[in-house]
Amino acid sequence: MAALPADTRRFDRALACAIAVVLSAWYFDGLASDEQTHADEVYWTAAGWQATQLFFVERDFDHVFWRSSVARHILARDKKREAAASRNPKLGMLLLGGAMHLGGAPEVQWTQYAFARSTAWNRANGRLPPHATLLAARVPVALLGVAGGVLAFAILRFWLAPGWAFAGALLLAANPLVTLVCRRAMLDGPAYVFSLASFLALLIAVRPESRERFAPAVGLGLALSAAVGCKLNAGVLVPVVVIVFAIEAWRRRSPAPVLRLAVVGLVALVPFVALNPTLYGAPVQGLRDMFRLGGELGDLPLLFPRDALPDFPSRTSAAASILLGEFGMLRSTVGIPGEALFALTGLAAFAWHARGDSAARVLLIWWVVATIAVCTWPSVRWNRYFLPGLAPLVLVEFAGLVIFGRALALRARLARASDGAAA
Repeated sequence: MAALPADTRRFDRALACAIAVVLSAWYFDGLASDEQTHADEVYWTAAGWQATQLFFVERDFDHVFWRSSVARHILARDKKREAAASRNPKLGMLLLGGAMHLGGAPEVQWTQYAFARSTAWNRANGRLPPHATLLAARVPVALLGVAGGVLAFAILRFWLAPGWAFAGALLLAANPLVTLVCRRAMLDGPAYVFSLASFLALLIAVRPESRERFAPAVGLGLALSAAVGCKLNAGVLVPVVVIVFAIEAWRRRSPAPVLRLAVVGLVALVPFVALNPTLYGAPVQGLRDMFRLGGELGDLPLLFPRDALPDFPSRTSAAASILLGEFGMLRSTVGIPGEALFALTGLAAFAWHARGDSAARVLLIWWVVATIAVCTWPSVRWNRYFLPGLAPLVLVEFAGLVIFGRALALRARLARASDGAAA
């Protein structure tokens, strides 16, 4: 993307501010209510509060909370309450816990949500945190959600005019799955927003004017560390980054992109480890236990057989149903079909431009890797497990929608011109 004129940059900033205002009014409205409350918020508010207390207040890095060995299997009946928290990355928990501490929330107790009961029953029986506590924990997630809308606008500006990019960013932010995860005290929202930040940083890092600079690589490493530091499924971007830099090295017949990839990896690793006391004493074992989580969650169908996705066809079908159906770009917001058509059009356009346009190539790679991930990993049909595939698909689809819009506008102009000539 070439340098923009000053007037265009001012217009872009104005539109970005407008996105922030609109999304702030939307995402913060009724943020303390139980309308979007999820059972996992009970766990992650307690984990976030304790993680922040131990990390920043007590400075206790030897507590059992940090030990990845507290459970051999994440679904074991005799696992300790800290099992999932100890073996997950910690940044997302620290964001929730930091907000609760700063907001003056009382110590959050570990309680057991009754899945067979309604949210109202759990609230009445003390199985949910107080509304003020939920609000405090949700605030940083909502703030990040607002930032996610601005990031989506900046990403779309690599290909689209300001007005189209503005509309696309709001359409992605309005997706019901995005609004849900950006209004809950869980790890999915922060991981989603930092994934957008990582992708934007990657687009900047591979621009021709950035190829001899290491600052974009540092920014990419920090963003990637934040994404994976919130939730491991954001690691979908790791192979994307590796593939992109490997292609750059091959195209340029130069080892320089590989060196910058090493910088990205080192910068990403340092804060990831620094914010994970689980890795302090036994880093290799801690990493092994952390990355084994995904495999162990493959046993979720044993607990939730009605949601089971036992094989590749069922997972592919679920991904298509969720990402192109229930949470499709247009179907979920304005009820208009045509998801597959717009997606294919956008993919064809990006594939056509991928040879000479690094940004198009990067988006295409992200879409391919994310689609493979959501078609192979989720073992249960839980919507948020398919979130890593949503953003690249919506970006591709929206490009296809713009192509159709431009084609219709051109056809209308030609028709008017023809009518005028005939008159």
